[in-house]
Amino acid sequence: MLASSNKWLMSLSPVEMDYLDITFPSSLINRIKADFDKNQSNVQPCTLFEAAMAILWQCRARAVMSNPDTPMPLLFASSMRKHVGAKDGYYGNCFTMQAIIATSGEVANSHINDIVNSIKRAKEKVLEIANTDSVTNPINGTDTYNVFIVSSWRNIGLDAVDFGSGRPARVMWPGNQRSVPSSVLCPPIKDKDRIKISARCIKKEHIDAFLKELERFK
Repeated sequence: MLASSNKWLMSLSPVEMDYLDITFPSSLINRIKADFDKNQSNVQPCTLFEAAMAILWQCRARAVMSNPDTPMPLLFASSMRKHVGAKDGYYGNCFTMQAIIATSGEVANSHINDIVNSIKRAKEKVLEIANTDSVTNPINGTDTYNVFIVSSWRNIGLDAVDFGSGRPARVMWPGNQRSVPSSVLCPPIKDKDRIKISARCIKKEHIDAFLKELERFK
């Protein structure tokens, strides 16, 4: 599954984008989670990652959309360890890229709860992928700039590393200036009530529109 995911990404041509350091107050994430949990039944509670991913995907779609019918897939990593019997620990890591296929218009105009639901449905398909010998490339033929990858470093222990002078004040992802549009939820900053996101997902000409969309949520 990992090899298939790498082939998907290697088929994309890098795009030049600016770096953004994004901050979500915890109150925003908690509001999204609470509204979802209040209005959705028979589903698992909304997670921090799902809420943040939904906000980023929708704001980006609204900022860059030129044709509402253009595919704008979202990709994120899902752990396969428990589904394939891998051992605990670093060398037991096993994951695949989950993909949600939607048009830019669908992402831009949907209620945020519907976007969270689509993310949850994609996560539920992990077991289906584990039992499949081959996986169809979901981004075949898609323009690189319309693809959006989100991942989380919040639970992998990077913020606990200590080389003798104490734990890091902050862990960040710089990304390459030319890459596939991506965002990383960084480990929490000690004593700070906020979520930090490192992003290279927007061209210079779309930054102002993207930041305005983010501000609307706050």
